[in-house]
Amino acid sequence: MIKLFTLVVLMFIVPKIFSQTTNNSISAARKELGLIIGNVLDFQSGKPIAFATLQLIKKTDTTKRLIQIADKNGAFEFDKLTFGFYSLTFTATGFATNTIDSINIRAERYDFNLGDVKMKASSSSTLAEVIIYSEKPLIENADGKITYNVGESALSNGSSTSEILKNMPLISNDPNGKILLKGKEPRILIDDKPTDLTADQLKDLLESLPGSSIEKIELMTNPPAQYATEQGGVINIITKKGKIGLTGKITISAGSRGEGSLAANASYRNQKFSTNHNLGISGSRLSGNSYSKRQNIYKDSTNFFYTTSNWKSENLRPNLRSQVDYDFNKHHAISIVYQGNLNYFNNISSTQYINLDRFEKPYRVSNRENGSNGSGYTNNLTINYTLKTKNPAEILRFAIIGSLGKNDNGKDYFQQFLDPFFMPTGVDSTQSQFYDSYNKSLNFRLGYDVPLDSGKVYFTTGATYQLGNYHNTLNTKFFRKQDSSFVQNELLSNDFKFSQNIFTLRAAFTYIFSKTFRIIAGAQVEETTTSFDFIKGNSNNVTTSYWNVLPNITLRKEFNKTFNTSFVYRSSIRRPGLGELNPNIDYSDPYNVRFGNPYLVPSLADNFDWNIGLV
Repeated sequence: MIKLFTLVVLMFIVPKIFSQTTNNSISAARKELGLIIGNVLDFQSGKPIAFATLQLIKKTDTTKRLIQIADKNGAFEFDKLTFGFYSLTFTATGFATNTIDSINIRAERYDFNLGDVKMKASSSSTLAEVIIYSEKPLIENADGKITYNVGESALSNGSSTSEILKNMPLISNDPNGKILLKGKEPRILIDDKPTDLTADQLKDLLESLPGSSIEKIELMTNPPAQYATEQGGVINIITKKGKIGLTGKITISAGSRGEGSLAANASYRNQKFSTNHNLGISGSRLSGNSYSKRQNIYKDSTNFFYTTSNWKSENLRPNLRSQVDYDFNKHHAISIVYQGNLNYFNNISSTQYINLDRFEKPYRVSNRENGSNGSGYTNNLTINYTLKTKNPAEILRFAIIGSLGKNDNGKDYFQQFLDPFFMPTGVDSTQSQFYDSYNKSLNFRLGYDVPLDSGKVYFTTGATYQLGNYHNTLNTKFFRKQDSSFVQNELLSNDFKFSQNIFTLRAAFTYIFSKTFRIIAGAQVEETTTSFDFIKGNSNNVTTSYWNVLPNITLRKEFNKTFNTSFVYRSSIRRPGLGELNPNIDYSDPYNVRFGNPYLVPSLADNFDWNIGLV
């Protein structure tokens, strides 16, 4: 009995001691995670101060001092710091001493990026500066958006933009890796400019962008006036100009499913000029299998349809993004961004189709093999000009976005028919499709923001004009056994041109009734014109044109810095894409016919949101 009692006591005490020891070890380890990084610059010229002396002192123990020398680019880093309050002093020959006080390293916030610390030249009238550090929160919830200040976190330097997004609130991914905001596909902006990339191209770009190049990420579940019609909200990624001088980074990643990527980043910055370049290549080699069982029930009979398939997909996607920014002065700035993408793919699939009677005995069997391979490219160029007046809230923006792309895709289909005993019948079918797509677009965007009535009323307006032109050709051929030649199938071939022009005009007012309550009301007027010009095929030319008025209103109440609520109504539009309009017949599955309808009209939605924010 005594032995049993002792055993029971030990069963409860030993895990408790082990848990306490483990927790203490983890706690002790976390107390040495403190990290402080930044750059030292000349206040007057903006150039780095090479080899400046830094002295870090902990408030509770001033006898222990960490001394470090900045590198030739003025960069510095203190790591493995214990929790507590610190002061950091900067000294350099010819410059006045500068001290940043009250840096609080704690469990909730243990990494700090001080950014650019600017030192003034010393003189008889220049005094040493002591700055009480006022940290910016990592996450802010204000003005209808959640902002993650990536640049404030030193740990973001070791992550890609894609990894940072995955750890943000409200962000998720679908099974194919596509980014979702509150379960819907958002519009992705980089520096307030739309990217207009495919899901794979956007994924590759975000993986090649290092976290150290990002200033902040804004999640707009209820977007501002210029994007209020977007159904899925907006994610705005704001890049920073980088460190003074030349910096670079190389990243290699791989996944267990057969995915891998290699990315390189290089940036250069001086006082007025900055440039950032990202070069990456992503590839995948995926395979899988699937099956389906379907039962068809009729009034007087029933039958079954089974399929089993396996597939293999190979893909290679190089990409390049180059950005150049130049500030003429504090009022005028220009930005030029080039984005280029290539895509090479090769896909193979094999499927067996079995039709069964009500006794589940096969009566029709066939094997089908599909193969496709091709390539494509996309080139985007964005030129953005910004004008700021003496009032920093009055801003004029103008942007021109041009895009040019091409895709080639060859598909081969072979279907062999078998008897109920799965033996060849000698009947088969071979078909080939060659698909070429050319596209070019031009987008003009104009925006103007101005405060009115002593800053209590803000007015924003803007206009966009988008011109898109596409040329698609599809040539289908079947194999004729009599003379072993491929013959053109005119019924499944076509050649058409498609154009879509969209003009929008918007305006919105923001009324600030008090520091804690505001109303935002606006509307967007749109005209859309689409046309199909069939050079070859069995369809008639189609031209459609329609107008839409999309209003929006937001009521927002802020109770304090961390708690707020808002009620939002906005009308949104979803236009059918080219894939939904394209009348080309997809012959990859003989049991399911897929083609688009050129007469489709857009769908409108009334969105009501009540948001409660607590940060």
